[in-house]
Amino acid sequence: MPKPTLENSKFFKEVLKKYRGKFNSEIQTCKLSDLEAMWTTANRSSTAFPTGDPDVKVVMMEGGQNTTPIDITGEVTNQQLVYFPATYGDHCVVKIGDSYHELKFPYDDGPLQIGGNSQTDSGTWQNMALDGVITLRNKYPNGKGFSSCTGTIKAYGGALVDFGSGITAEITAPATAVSVNEGASVDFTITVTGFTGNNSQYFDVKWVGHPNVNFASNGGDFTNAPSTYWYYSTSSNGVVTKTLTLSEDYTAIEGSEWFKMQLVDPNDNSIVLAESPVVTINDTSSGTYTLSVSPAGTVTEGQPITFNVTTTGVPNNTNLYYKVVGTGANNIDFGSSGFRDGWFPITVADPSTGIGTGSVTITPVQDFTEDGGEGIAFELYNGYYSYSTLLATSSTITINNLPWTATVTPDATTVQESTSAVTNSVTFTFATTGIPDGTQLRCHLDAVGTNSTFKIIDVYKDGDSWDSVNASDYYDIAINNNAATLKLNIVRDGKTEGDEQFKLVAKGVTTGTTGITVAESPTITITDHSIVGLHKTGKTFGPIRVNRDGGTAANASDWYTICNLDQIPNNSKVALFIDTSGSMTMSTVQASYDLLTQKLTARGITYITVQNSQEDWVSDFDVAL
Repeated sequence: MPKPTLENSKFFKEVLKKYRGKFNSEIQTCKLSDLEAMWTTANRSSTAFPTGDPDVKVVMMEGGQNTTPIDITGEVTNQQLVYFPATYGDHCVVKIGDSYHELKFPYDDGPLQIGGNSQTDSGTWQNMALDGVITLRNKYPNGKGFSSCTGTIKAYGGALVDFGSGITAEITAPATAVSVNEGASVDFTITVTGFTGNNSQYFDVKWVGHPNVNFASNGGDFTNAPSTYWYYSTSSNGVVTKTLTLSEDYTAIEGSEWFKMQLVDPNDNSIVLAESPVVTINDTSSGTYTLSVSPAGTVTEGQPITFNVTTTGVPNNTNLYYKVVGTGANNIDFGSSGFRDGWFPITVADPSTGIGTGSVTITPVQDFTEDGGEGIAFELYNGYYSYSTLLATSSTITINNLPWTATVTPDATTVQESTSAVTNSVTFTFATTGIPDGTQLRCHLDAVGTNSTFKIIDVYKDGDSWDSVNASDYYDIAINNNAATLKLNIVRDGKTEGDEQFKLVAKGVTTGTTGITVAESPTITITDHSIVGLHKTGKTFGPIRVNRDGGTAANASDWYTICNLDQIPNNSKVALFIDTSGSMTMSTVQASYDLLTQKLTARGITYITVQNSQEDWVSDFDVAL
């Protein structure tokens, strides 16, 4: 047949697929000049396209979803030009040594995709454009190294790939399995060859080992956490070495442990490219640990518990780790932080004795529940408890309930809305027994009765501004000397809504106590003292304080009712000024504004809204509206 061109390239590739069985090999050789007419400037590399007339290794692909591997090890190793005569929808698997890589061709004349290192679809695919670099790796038979061959996409229409470079990496030290003592060091060395065309390389590293080996930086088996990647550059002269120093964990009961290093595929860390021999850690540490508890046996909620640790053979400033565990106790017993865990240092005051000490103090909280005696114990570890060795466990301490009582009494059960002249209030006095100093209670204000219009914004804590809305619907107080007070001022809301009723319900603050009622007040009645029209003189009345609703409909003030607009005729005109100077904006009263305009519109009343950032409500209205 004639040489392939851009016009007949698809026919040419289909012929190769149809008669591939007639060829004596899956890899055929031709010259670049035999194929070059298939590629225009649009579908071939604009830079560094192969010059001269080199050989091209043509992969005799099957059509469609071909999963039978084609071995291109020799072509890649010998840095050949390789051509895949693929058409739309083709899929092939290539074999390099013991590794497999998948290629997809989703276009007749466009990028290919590479993914997977097996003969199955991995679900992870990379689009490779012109001049893109694909990396095909192959493990060494001994498992301690790999070759990383790189190929550059030079043309589309299938794909012409130039395998012109690559590197190899091998773990050369330790050469065989070794044993090291705690506190000793071990070297890991990677020897790199064939490093050309680039000036740096990252090697992704994974560490595996005995279940008790701790690779973390806090209390681990190493003085520093082993790196998860190593960096190599041409200045390293082909060798990169890392030294790991094992820590002495002073745990004589753990026995020997082991670990090894793996070089893994940076795109998929489950794919191991190379693996070091096993390094055995000999358990050479010696240390003793004695735990005591003060007070011993039984404590009451709110009473501190101190766990004391005495050691021998543990160096000064060594960090030990602890965990508090419960037998019947739970997170509620320790407040918001729940069960405690952490670390503390060992202090060796006299090096000649080798005796060290350390301590941890915890305090079970008042949980307001009659849950009977509960037990806790203290566990000691050489590292963080989830991946280290248990050194010792203390005796169990029983936590008994602290009997308590609590009442809350208001100084009045009926209070009038505040006026312009007088701020009315109600003060709640708490009286308790058995509640430790500093214990917080959360005071919820609940509406009483199905018809009560009471909301949290109808009151505010004394000392706060009247318009400081408590969006959380509660106030926190602290019990000290078995007493506390909470003074609430009544808002002058300017609304005619009738009497309102509420009560104060005090609950716990710490985890598990927020649903427990500690004390509850009698019902408080707020009598309505609306000032609508109170200062009416001819054409004007007011001023009237209204809510800063923040756009929340439930907090809106009814300006229509306040201003008696139901008394003006239908189809009237109303002018409205709103201050937008910064201390207030339209959003401050948006819900009240929307309520007003809805009522005006329903009656055909025309409204004109003026917003002025200068707080000047006179000039804007000195016109014919």
